[in-house]
Amino acid sequence: MSLNEVMLNVSDQVRCAITAKFFKQFISMRHFMKKVITINIGKRGINEGVINEINTILEKYGIVKVRMLRNFRSSTKMDKKELANEIARRVKGELVDFRGFVLTFRR
Repeated sequence: MSLNEVMLNVSDQVRCAITAKFFKQFISMRHFMKKVITINIGKRGINEGVINEINTILEKYGIVKVRMLRNFRSSTKMDKKELANEIARRVKGELVDFRGFVLTFRR
């Protein structure tokens, strides 16, 4: 079972307990980085250009944030967990954090 499945399929209480180690590692890694790149997904949606850009940033920096904008959320009828799974499936990275409509991936 991958981290994506664990994070999205278990209750919030168990999810917080499982991912506490990952959050500590993520926060400690974030302090040494100068900048975490954020990609906004808007009304054009998830296309190959966005996926390629996420993969490029993951190769260069090792971490990227993906923000799902309101235009994107209103144009798609999928739940935000389904959207997170779709992006995680297409990106060559690991879903580290899922807060609101901001996803954080690392490689």
